Amino acid sequence: MPVWAVVDGEFPDSVEACDGWLVTGSPLGAYEDHAFIPRLEAFLREIRAAGRPLVGICFGHQIIAQAFGGRVIRHPGGIKIGRQSYEVEGLGRLALNAWHGDQVVEVPEGAEIIATGEDVPVGAMRIGDRVLTLQTHPEMTNACLLGLVDLRRDTGIFAPGQVEAAEAAADEPVDSARAAEWIGDFYRRALAG
Repeated sequence: MPVWAVVDGEFPDSVEACDGWLVTGSPLGAYEDHAFIPRLEAFLREIRAAGRPLVGICFGHQIIAQAFGGRVIRHPGGIKIGRQSYEVEGLGRLALNAWHGDQVVEVPEGAEIIATGEDVPVGAMRIGDRVLTLQTHPEMTNACLLGLVDLRRDTGIFAPGQVEAAEAAADEPVDSARAAEWIGDFYRRALAG
């Protein structure tokens, strides 16, 4: 599967380069002034116009919302880490790990909010049958989360008690396999239609 590091200015030649697209997480903010942001937003609009399936995870969720007319801000409660539980339309309760300092607060025209979480008004959204986004990280295992916490533990970015709460919650399983199946089904339906 091809990968482009858009943050480094690497972009595909066209939206035809892949049957479907996935925009991953990033430590950068969608609203920040980085040279790649306008180009990425334009490319995302091209993907949508071409009718290619598009999924966004965390930063991907935020930049897709912003590219299509939504609004992203710094999360007022600071960084959110650890197990988050959302009620997802058509899927039920889904527990996934989160690691984000920003959030979508206004969705683009035509977008449906399909999940919300604690202090996260837009946990997931769908735009038609070709765009699906999630604020959480379905790929992040508990071991990965704990590793990131260890790397950043003494940086001062966490609120008091936040690390301990995330570590305690990491004893509970997350629904990564269910989320992967859901995303896979989304791609299959979009490509079949």
